Amino acid sequence: MPLGKHYAAILCLLLASVSVIYYFNTQYLHPPGKVPVIGSDEVVWMDSAKAVLWDFRNPFFFNEGRIFHDPFPGSPYIMAFIGVVFYVTAVDPATILIALKFVFLFLLFAAAYEIMRHFFPESGQRNAAFLLYATLGGIGGLAYIIFFAVNGSVPGLYEGVMLFTGITKPDSAIYHVVSLFFGFASVLMMLKRKHFILIGLGLGMSALIYPIFGAAFFLAALIHGAIIKDRKCVPALITGLLVALPWAISYIQYPDIIESIGAQKNYINPAALLLQGFFIITLSAAYLIKRPKMDSSTRFMAIFAVLLALASMIPPQVNPVTNAQRFIWIIFLPFAILGTKGMYSLFKKDTARKISAAIIIISSLTFFAGNARIITAEPLRIQQNEYDAVKFLRMQEFGNVLTTESLGDYVPYIAEKRSHHTLFYRENGFFPKLRQARDGMDASLMADMVAEYDIAYIIAPEGDALDSMAFSMGYKIIYDEGGFRIFSTA
Repeated sequence: MPLGKHYAAILCLLLASVSVIYYFNTQYLHPPGKVPVIGSDEVVWMDSAKAVLWDFRNPFFFNEGRIFHDPFPGSPYIMAFIGVVFYVTAVDPATILIALKFVFLFLLFAAAYEIMRHFFPESGQRNAAFLLYATLGGIGGLAYIIFFAVNGSVPGLYEGVMLFTGITKPDSAIYHVVSLFFGFASVLMMLKRKHFILIGLGLGMSALIYPIFGAAFFLAALIHGAIIKDRKCVPALITGLLVALPWAISYIQYPDIIESIGAQKNYINPAALLLQGFFIITLSAAYLIKRPKMDSSTRFMAIFAVLLALASMIPPQVNPVTNAQRFIWIIFLPFAILGTKGMYSLFKKDTARKISAAIIIISSLTFFAGNARIITAEPLRIQQNEYDAVKFLRMQEFGNVLTTESLGDYVPYIAEKRSHHTLFYRENGFFPKLRQARDGMDASLMADMVAEYDIAYIIAPEGDALDSMAFSMGYKIIYDEGGFRIFSTA
């Protein structure tokens, strides 16, 4: 293997390893008396993966559809895949998630590096462009250090903006990573102008796993097809639409889910974006203003970057794109390409090499500070007595579980029983009833809920409203340890 490919492979492995370090900290480095859980978002994904045990029905019992009809617990097709592997191998789905994410992060960075190879045959320029992509080529980390030195602290809102690290963020979602890999792989094949059916497959998989990214890469295919005037893009687009068809069918059947997704109208603040990618965005702008003669591939990247950046910055009140803020995970790649081209077109080669090295050093402050902040943050953990009580339910017959809001997320993953989750479903009719029963200690209403939602078990700390009502209703106590009681309603 040539030296350049050795370098690329090692670099991609190191970048992918950041995520493994993060999960190692959350899983294995924990104080006595506490039990690690994979993460606040990840535990809900694991709930969805465990749905394989109950025929892929939603892990939250007040939603009677299957996980394929509900995107909120995580991309259903990724979680279903993890669930099937867990079912076949009995390996903890959290372990499967960590391994899968590492593999796809490596593949994602490898695809990004190969895209850079297409634009920069010379290894020095190619490596610079790739490192600018990996570090975002901005001044967020530098701004954070200066702000902290002057003020002694940084407000949480500013901290998140300044230390945003893009796709290298160790807690980035598995479905973002996988969807981006398929999208970048499609872009790479577009640039090579071959394997058009595989391009369509990649587009479809990207959309199936995370539709917002898929839409962006479908746009890329349209732009590229228009620029090169090749009709082969038509079968690629048709193939992609066919692959993504299950997603469309599932959600057309549940229009309320579409409306809930459509309500997420976030966008990218232009000032924040400029801070995060200051150097590559400035150099990209200088390159485009200079209006050099571009080949078709560079024109494609320029149009794609500009359209995606504009779409992501339109205020949500007038933006037809749902959650356009997510485009930030994509746009740094074309900006890194354009910015590197701008640097080498504005300066002599030796000067450009020195400038790129300086920019990479400065932007690396964001990479190291931002990722260290996430890795060293206090991870999600529950008390040992909470874990023991929930784990006890795993050995019981299958049934729906009613518990406190804080424990509801853990029950499907740890106890392998359906439970409830508040964050994404506050408008569901289940929760007003539960609040009314708890606040009023209304045992009659609680009995009605037990029957309506087919609740088999109630678990709560001793003295909690749920515990008191279950005790007054004469339900059988099947567990009473560590300050927790579990009641069987049978």
